[in-house]
Amino acid sequence: MSKYPYTVEKQVDGNFLIQFLDFPTGSTESHTLAGVAVAAKEVLEGLVEAYNEEGLVVPKASYVGSMRFVEI
Repeated sequence: MSKYPYTVEKQVDGNFLIQFLDFPTGSTESHTLAGVAVAAKEVLEGLVEAYNEEGLVVPKASYVGSMRFVEI
């Protein structure tokens, strides 16, 4: 299993923007802070699946430290 770190930023519209450090094109939003982890996991699983289907190398997870992360 790998722990992929992500950032969360509250937007002007009140939504929370979720971005993955290891997947530059991987981002999503959540309407609530409580929904961030669920949304992050769903997007990350989709990204990994897409990389595998396209024959791309799935990036290794960066150091997590005290950041939020999704484990897959």
